Amino acid sequence: MKNWDDLRYLLALHKAGTMTAAAQILGTNVATVSRRIEKMSETFGYPPFTRQNDRWMLTSRLQNLVETIEVFESALTREKNRAMMLSDDQRLPIRVGTPPMVASQVLYPSFQYAMEALSHVGLEFFERVGGEGMGEHDIVIQPHRPVSGRLITQRVGSMRLALYAPRGYSGCTQWIGLSRSFDDLPSQQIGFRHFDTDPIIRTHLAEHVYQIMKTTGLPGIVPCTMVAHDPDMELLDPKTGAHDLDFWVAYHASRQGDPIIQATKDWISHCFKKLAEAEKTLPGF
Repeated sequence: MKNWDDLRYLLALHKAGTMTAAAQILGTNVATVSRRIEKMSETFGYPPFTRQNDRWMLTSRLQNLVETIEVFESALTREKNRAMMLSDDQRLPIRVGTPPMVASQVLYPSFQYAMEALSHVGLEFFERVGGEGMGEHDIVIQPHRPVSGRLITQRVGSMRLALYAPRGYSGCTQWIGLSRSFDDLPSQQIGFRHFDTDPIIRTHLAEHVYQIMKTTGLPGIVPCTMVAHDPDMELLDPKTGAHDLDFWVAYHASRQGDPIIQATKDWISHCFKKLAEAEKTLPGF
């Protein structure tokens, strides 16, 4: 296979799992992705992917090839970023996968600092709830240490979540929780221990948990910085009803030494330090 561009299509579909998502990564359309993958079937003599449920899964015969392509692409991006950092008028894109509550409670409040510290970086945020691997992201933030792939990981801080209820809460056993992908996390376990039952309503956004709490009068587990200063909310149990949830960043090992990755990681660490400072002033603890 002489055309590097063909290999980009192979890698994109492997990362994305669907033709539509792969087309978005590549900046093309689904028909083109399908045509290029079909062309590679002829080149290899067998289909590079098989359809499982709603996703395209790479054949095990090509696993080593795709890993090599990924390392090469990441190394190419790293060296390009090093070269372009020397220019004063270049803003290099980076795709950050993050849980929405980290974006709203940790990252977005520190954008002013980002404007100075990341003057060469074009941040692009993507909602990420659960999952392993990097997907199409350059760097990811998640509430457990990643274990799959050739990744470099680092704990960057924690976020305090707690069990709050609207004032006047009647003491029933109904509660609002995050989606099932959070069930194994210690923060979500607070609700299971306290109420001994599943939440009656679930959502993947902490902001939505908060809104539903206000409209239903039911308790829920939310980031403390989101609700602690709301006079209509009260902390139910500061001793057993709160947890500092650790968060980790991860990026591909081949991006080590990439100045854009390093600058972004440093900014994320700064954001979590600012969060820790804010949490020290919260009422109820």
